[in-house]
Amino acid sequence: MSNNIPFLFLQKEEIKKDWKFSQQSEQGRESGRKVLVNHLYDQFELSAQQTFWHSSRAGEKVEVVETGLGGIEISTFSHRAKQESHMHKIATEIYTVLEGKMAIKVENEELVLLSGDEVILFPGTVHEILNTYKPFLTRVHAINSYGKYDKYILHDGKWQQLWSLQNQAES
Repeated sequence: MSNNIPFLFLQKEEIKKDWKFSQQSEQGRESGRKVLVNHLYDQFELSAQQTFWHSSRAGEKVEVVETGLGGIEISTFSHRAKQESHMHKIATEIYTVLEGKMAIKVENEELVLLSGDEVILFPGTVHEILNTYKPFLTRVHAINSYGKYDKYILHDGKWQQLWSLQNQAES
């Protein structure tokens, strides 16, 4: 992990230009754009060298800042992102609606967030972004993040680590 820049400046309009937010993403649904990550995926990402973040085109590596396990992850996503009901045992997540109106189910309660609203989810809070309103643009900050190692879903009546379940399915 190396970070040679003193800060990273994110502009909403630059994020919106990224190919991941186009209607024609490869999988038909985009998963959002991470800019601070726990781990650098060399195939898709490279370490940020400039303080002003710039969008990428399909097939280009995107510049990100690697924060390491237990660091901060930041991503922006839209109504096209897929998400199942889940929780994190360690991370705290802060969702901020940048544009539009977003519905989120938190512990069986549906909340509607408008542009500028935030919800802070503490460890152990079950949540799911609902696809009720379109379009919206939201940023999530995951603090004390362990990424894929700290995402749990309800499977066979028990909360199980998603990463572990995926590895079992591949075996």
